[in-house]
Amino acid sequence: MKKNTFNVGKMLIFSSLSTLLLNCSTDENTLENDVNLSNSSTNNLSSSSVEIKISNGNYSASTAHNSYPVSNAFDNNLNTRWSGEGTSSCIYIDLENSVSVDYVNIAFRSGNSRQYEFSYWISSDNKSWTYIQKKTSSGKSSDYETFDLSNQTTRYIRLKFQGSTADEWNNVSEIKIFGTPSSDQNIDDSNDFINTNDGVYTLDAYDIESSSHLSDDEDKTTTTESDATNTSVFGNYFKSSNGDYYLTSAAYDGKRTEWKESGESSLYTNKIMKYEASLTNVPEHGVTIAQLHNRGEDDVNVKRPFIRVYVEDGRIYIKETINDLTNSSGDWDDAVEGPKYTEGSKFKVQLTVGSGKLNIKIETTSGTLDENFTPNVTNEDYNNTYYFKAGVYSEGFDKEPTIRFYSFED
Repeated sequence: MKKNTFNVGKMLIFSSLSTLLLNCSTDENTLENDVNLSNSSTNNLSSSSVEIKISNGNYSASTAHNSYPVSNAFDNNLNTRWSGEGTSSCIYIDLENSVSVDYVNIAFRSGNSRQYEFSYWISSDNKSWTYIQKKTSSGKSSDYETFDLSNQTTRYIRLKFQGSTADEWNNVSEIKIFGTPSSDQNIDDSNDFINTNDGVYTLDAYDIESSSHLSDDEDKTTTTESDATNTSVFGNYFKSSNGDYYLTSAAYDGKRTEWKESGESSLYTNKIMKYEASLTNVPEHGVTIAQLHNRGEDDVNVKRPFIRVYVEDGRIYIKETINDLTNSSGDWDDAVEGPKYTEGSKFKVQLTVGSGKLNIKIETTSGTLDENFTPNVTNEDYNNTYYFKAGVYSEGFDKEPTIRFYSFED
């Protein structure tokens, strides 16, 4: 199969960050003291928000201990930290593009025994700053705490830390920003939505398949569906201005937005699908993120995947159909347990077909999996009708899962 690849979210290091004002203390402190909004309330969080990737080099700090640099606050590791002393210690973040910032997740070192205070500022030019609000941590957790922000659109963020109830040291283990990126390309033509002449990003072997919007006559009143959230999903699929691709499914069991391989072939035909992505808003019963599907004898019969890769309860799993793939009531084998997964962090998936089998490789920040699968005789009756799928296939009613693709190859 022709190799199609895109490389997105390239690291951009802006010289303006290296020339930031090192003294974060200004007479704007008066304004901060006048307005102290609610702290970690999460009442207004949007289910459509996704984690905004912070590229290496797109952050700086006004001060940092030599052993605890600001990069530690963006390394996806709760065991490291940035430390800066003083009641006006700032971290600056460049989001690369305009983003409607919904909330921030921050993990504070020793956050279970002391409260930290910080204020939130935004800027469009990295020069003039607007104070938005002040927040205080709970003092009850060293894990991520969610701080609801104002959904203001900005490119630059300044977090001004003002010490803790213990001392004037600011100790931040991790920072994650969530919001809605600006979109400079809405995807309307699913057959031509990814097309470049230079070959950097081509995905002509895949189409978009989406059933994320519910029809007007679809039953939404049964007990299992009574908790379904807003089904008018943000965009379904779009390309952000930084080149990443987002696919979102409705909060409804069985709804999906996926890339689907347009061709089909047997398990003896060599082909590969691999990508790097992150996932947010995992629903209560999990979400499928990759499949090797089987069409069955014809286009009339019910289709069933041979393999599903899915995320549930903080871990990636693989489940296999162990009988007739054309039977929608077919049985799954016991799930193969993969590595743990933290929502919002990057992961890699690779599916390789050849020699009558499927190999699956998965990598997260917590571990890896490398496993082979061979269908049984019944499934081999349809060995010319296998195709790849990748995206979000919801298995719950409570959240709208979103997958963000940084790279994709086939």
